[in-house]
Amino acid sequence: MKKIFIVADEPVEMRRKKALHRMRDRAVRDGRHVEVSEDGCLSIDGVPVYSVKDGKINHVVNDG
Repeated sequence: MKKIFIVADEPVEMRRKKALHRMRDRAVRDGRHVEVSEDGCLSIDGVPVYSVKDGKINHVVNDG
């Protein structure tokens, strides 16, 4: 079976903005504290989780 790449209809930035809005709406519906900065960074309960520039923000847990 061959892998097929399908070209997206929208630019990456537009898809990321839509994803950010879906994540924001879900967090608001769940009653969480939500902030969106001017540069397009979504923070939920004070933790940055998504940005329009980079997509999902991964967090490294340091146990000491």
